[in-house]
Amino acid sequence: MCKTALTQPSCIRGSLSDAVGSIAISRFVRSAATTSIGPDDWLVLPETFERAYVTSHRWSWKRHKRVHRRLTQLTARTVIFNQNCYLTFRKHSWNDLSRPTLYQRPHTVAAIVVSEDSHRYLRTAFPNLRLFRIRNAIDSDRFYPIGTKKPQIAFMPRKNAQDLVQVLKILHLRGSLDGFRLAPIDGMSEKQVAHTLQESAIFLSFGYPEGFGLPPAEAMACGCFVVGYHGQGGREFFRPEFSCPIDTGDITAYVQAVEAALAQWRDSPETIREKGRQASQFIRTVYSPENERQDVLAVWNCLLAGQTTDPIGRLETQPASAQPRNAA
Repeated sequence: MCKTALTQPSCIRGSLSDAVGSIAISRFVRSAATTSIGPDDWLVLPETFERAYVTSHRWSWKRHKRVHRRLTQLTARTVIFNQNCYLTFRKHSWNDLSRPTLYQRPHTVAAIVVSEDSHRYLRTAFPNLRLFRIRNAIDSDRFYPIGTKKPQIAFMPRKNAQDLVQVLKILHLRGSLDGFRLAPIDGMSEKQVAHTLQESAIFLSFGYPEGFGLPPAEAMACGCFVVGYHGQGGREFFRPEFSCPIDTGDITAYVQAVEAALAQWRDSPETIREKGRQASQFIRTVYSPENERQDVLAVWNCLLAGQTTDPIGRLETQPASAQPRNAA
């Protein structure tokens, strides 16, 4: 009987990513020791397992060494679920470029990504790898516009904090923030995050690099006008008609764009609200739970049938006209 073993994936960056990745590795060690996985089975690993595959030979951590040994011995058909392509080579070194990757294992049969940018990245790095793309779902029951907006600016303090400080400090020195409340999203529950985004007129995006860019996508779903970095992964939904993408690190352009948005809110708040509604309609239609479900089923039907083509085409230029649930 064919079995599918799934580890806990993570796209969280920084020390928290290491912690979550360690949990996944620990579970993998325990399950691998008690479960017989053979060549007729499927094994799904997150992109963060690359660090155990690459660095275990140097680390004294016995758990990582066991993972490395198990990965090299496993004959199960392996699929890597890569939610952030920019973590793919995180533990590789410039002075050891010949060291193989998890993607080059003979039993690694495919990878699944969550954005057009990640698809291009892995296609460039591994041109012979079977590669599939699914659309990330934004929870439409949680992230939706409520119809009212406050003169409030939401942001995530942990995302490129130095850029954030520069932008906000310059805006403060210029008096541009007068009349607006700053709403940092930090240490909140998902419900609190959604509420903050729903009442905020503007969201500042500082995430880079991103495999997809979930925070700005959720902000758009809640009707925010988003200014800032698309992080590469979010390029596909940072449309100029309802957002304002800024080149990463261009602090002056960032400040000017925020000032323009604040001025527009003061002169015509309905203009900002309308852009937020357009953004919400786009995100909640294209990145709906149903689209994610269809993509996942299509990919696995393709894999199980042994097909070699990606069933998921490029993102449509325009979303479907159907109005998603909870839209204001």
